[in-house]
Amino acid sequence: LGNWQIQDELIQAQLLAVQQGDDRLQALDTQLQRVVRRGDLAPGNFAVLQQEQLIEPMDTLFEQYEQVLAQWPDEQPDEPLECDIGEQPVSDWLTHMRSNAAGQRGRVVLTSSGMIKNRAYRHDKLLPYWLAHVAGHLGGKPLTTVVISKNGTVHLPPLASCQQATDYWEVLMASWKQALIQPLALDIPTALAWQLKGGRPDCDDDTRAAASDAAATAFAQQQERNPYLNRVWQNVEQLLDSDDFALLSQHLLQPLIDALGKPAKGDK
Repeated sequence: LGNWQIQDELIQAQLLAVQQGDDRLQALDTQLQRVVRRGDLAPGNFAVLQQEQLIEPMDTLFEQYEQVLAQWPDEQPDEPLECDIGEQPVSDWLTHMRSNAAGQRGRVVLTSSGMIKNRAYRHDKLLPYWLAHVAGHLGGKPLTTVVISKNGTVHLPPLASCQQATDYWEVLMASWKQALIQPLALDIPTALAWQLKGGRPDCDDDTRAAASDAAATAFAQQQERNPYLNRVWQNVEQLLDSDDFALLSQHLLQPLIDALGKPAKGDK
């Protein structure tokens, strides 16, 4: 966690320099020296090794960022997001907006987190970007989202239709309201493990067994860090056998999985 926080500082300092037209490498060095003076690095010769590890992904990360900006060269102002779908008003802003030569809308985000691991998308980490991506369609215009991370770039293409965004948002708001009344039969990592193994409300017995095994592994890992699960679901069988688990997983998470597909060759 300490290294991630320092790396985030370094990335944000460089990002600000790029946005202001300043020297990126100078900004990196300046911020790194601040970190050194704070005493946040390992003592002695280990500090040199730690510095090398901290700056190692920076050149590739910002090369990818510049390549994406070249595809979306025109910076656009933040867009207000106002909707009351599902009788629940939502008010926010869409930031990092861009457009390309064809006038198409894009959202380009540079993140300090890794979005790909072992050549697979980290869907749980991408979920906030997905929700913003869907919300960006609620005004009736398509949107492309690009997330640049330390180990690969993720593309979320425009939805097939803006009505798809409206339908998804209605399900999301209905689920949110349900969660205010009673515990929602959904744990994101557990549900993702289930979906990625083919778990569906009507899947066959073999698929269900494989999906249940994957979900059980994810659930056990979550139990160690999420006391809420232990209070609501004593074991994974209770969660999987609930009436809503498979439906919620299908309706809320499968659209993200479908939109992403598989990482490009070479992403980590």
